[in-house]
Amino acid sequence: MLKGTIKYNMINRIFFHRIIVVALSSLCIYAQECSEEFTFYNELPETAIIICPGGCSESGDSCLSNIDLGVLDDIIFQNSLNYPDPINVGNQQWKYGRLIGLVASYNPNGSNGVNEQLTILPESIGNLSELKSIDLKLNSLNNLPNSFSQLINLTSL
Repeated sequence: MLKGTIKYNMINRIFFHRIIVVALSSLCIYAQECSEEFTFYNELPETAIIICPGGCSESGDSCLSNIDLGVLDDIIFQNSLNYPDPINVGNQQWKYGRLIGLVASYNPNGSNGVNEQLTILPESIGNLSELKSIDLKLNSLNNLPNSFSQLINLTSL
């Protein structure tokens, strides 16, 4: 009788353990899904940092704002830059899926900035509503777009 009870308990534990694993796996998959306003990045370049005040999950909290990515894409397009994806423009800091810091200073070797000079900032730059810091040193910018005044959280230029 004791052998049957032990075997029954082991089967229950294995079954319970598998339910836990399946539940946790589905949570991890869910963490990689973003709402339609965001895009999930499975891998980020070293130049893109996610700031997580409460600690990052294993997925890296890599759901990034499509609006912010669109602005970076506009910078690529309007300056004819050779970057495969907006996540590769300069050095970026993201928090809660929003771009809060951008180092786009000109540096020919591309480290700590962009490897080609920016000549224009897109009007869409005003959509970076959470941007706190932007570094644009050594670029060939003659003026800033009118929307630049919409960057109300900007504390460092």
